[in-house]
Amino acid sequence: MNKTASFFHFIYRIRYWITLFPLLVAILVAIFTARLPRTFEANSTLYTGIASSPNLDATTVTNWFATNNSFDNIINLAKARSTLETVSLKLFAQALIKGDPLKDNTYITSANYNKLLSIVPADVLLLVDTTSIENTFQRFMAYKKEGSNNFIYGLLNWFHPHYSIDALSKIKVNRLGSSDMIQINYSCDDPGIVHQTLRFLIEELDKEYTKLQLGSSNDVVAYFEKQLYETRMTLNALEDSLLAFSMASNVINYEEQTKQLTEA
Repeated sequence: MNKTASFFHFIYRIRYWITLFPLLVAILVAIFTARLPRTFEANSTLYTGIASSPNLDATTVTNWFATNNSFDNIINLAKARSTLETVSLKLFAQALIKGDPLKDNTYITSANYNKLLSIVPADVLLLVDTTSIENTFQRFMAYKKEGSNNFIYGLLNWFHPHYSIDALSKIKVNRLGSSDMIQINYSCDDPGIVHQTLRFLIEELDKEYTKLQLGSSNDVVAYFEKQLYETRMTLNALEDSLLAFSMASNVINYEEQTKQLTEA
């Protein structure tokens, strides 16, 4: 009984410490973690239709090798350097056009926008067309090709947290099991940038994969269009030659002449 009473007496004596210690720990954790950058994650699920697309030939057996190869093509396209360069420079162009130094928006936070402005040289800012992300992107691409010592080249190849190839290579692209779905995940310290990164990636992926899929079909169509054009030109030349010959040789079109005489 005395031991129990002593225990409760001890607890009573340190009651303030029992209350204050967890509170102190919570305050210290809040102070130190407040300095850490917040991370925002976004993901998107894409339906490809590769595995379950309808086939007019009911006897056709699904070619699993071809299906897996198609998914690999999509994933490799998403991770290709050319794709990531396009995403990076369109994202960069959009940030310079849409950013606001005073308040956050759906494209970039004001803090990240101001950091970006502080490192972008004046000659790069002159390339910005505030009316068009696409025009600005094309100018950035041309500027990058001028040499390996310019700002755009460095932005892509060094370690910027939002626009470098190193940062964008952390985008995860995976097929969901054996389904038709592909999931894309990305995270960074800016909610606007993380969302816009996925948007530009999906747009570029859709465009490039469509070109890849339709490339062979377009080549066939182009071939037959060329053959049709050449045949038409040949026929026109033959008709012109025949007409010239008829006029030079005074050849009578008996059918026309007979028709005219009958009507007369």
